[in-house]
Amino acid sequence: MAEPITEAEITFRFATPDDAAIMVDYLDTLRAEGLDTIHPPKMTVEEEREFLQEVEDNDRGFMLVALCKDRVVGMLYISSIKREHSRHKGALGITLMDGYRGRGLGTTLMELAEKECRTWPGFCRMELDAVEWNERAIALYERLGFEHEGRQRKAINLRGKPEDLILMAKVWEV
Repeated sequence: MAEPITEAEITFRFATPDDAAIMVDYLDTLRAEGLDTIHPPKMTVEEEREFLQEVEDNDRGFMLVALCKDRVVGMLYISSIKREHSRHKGALGITLMDGYRGRGLGTTLMELAEKECRTWPGFCRMELDAVEWNERAIALYERLGFEHEGRQRKAINLRGKPEDLILMAKVWEV
């Protein structure tokens, strides 16, 4: 297992539209790793800026970034849809760059996200999905209190054939 990262090496903050260029670089780096996990489509800096503005304008959503110096090495995105009957929950996704996995960054991002979400009135559910072979991610989610809620059969195609997604959520009282 890799060594934990010290607080001096990494800073965590909310992404802003001004982060568009470093986010594009980060996502390009993830794609270049060739991981068979979910990645957003390739965007220009301007498209990323527009996306980050939409994130910033959403009162029930944010993107957290982990930075090593001025380089994004991890990110977490959570968003609640704007329909009133769904504002109590949000779907999240998280990614980390090679060399930064298994060092506590995912745990920190998830804990910071939950802390922020718990400040939103009436919010009580964080949900996510993972392919069943992504055992490290599933173990992280379980350790942080996410529970298995089900399975979507043949819901995603990352390795050339449809595969199941494991549905997980963490809920709390409001």
